[in-house]
Amino acid sequence: IAMALAGIPALYFHSLVATHNDRGGVEATGMSRAINRRRYDAGELDRTLAQDSAPATVLARLKHLLVVRAAQPAFHPDADQTVVDLGPGLFALERKASGQTLLAIHNVSDTAIDIPTHHLPDATTWHNVVTGARIEDGRPMLTLTAYEVAWISS
Repeated sequence: IAMALAGIPALYFHSLVATHNDRGGVEATGMSRAINRRRYDAGELDRTLAQDSAPATVLARLKHLLVVRAAQPAFHPDADQTVVDLGPGLFALERKASGQTLLAIHNVSDTAIDIPTHHLPDATTWHNVVTGARIEDGRPMLTLTAYEVAWISS
């Protein structure tokens, strides 16, 4: 969601590499803020990211989203932004700039949700720029799986 909002997204290091809470750090310091302040040895981090691991997967996917985001004029920090109510379980923003209209849809629920395509930006063909998938006119619904994100561009 932070990547779809107006402005420049700030991504916390521990979010980028999906680290676990550092409960030992909290116990050692007595400070609750230590929960997300663990310092990593570069070698340990390199080994973790070189493996087929959750941190490596999360980092790869977030890097992909950042590259895709940078290529979308509608995600310019000053682009227009409107919150769109698509119903429960969904958080959606319409972003517009330089001739591009983009609908960023976030399924924030643990179940799949069908979205009628009449909610998509005016166009005969849309693209989910996250996946590269094309959505044809006449298709009645777009389905987002649990916690899925779709950035739909006209």
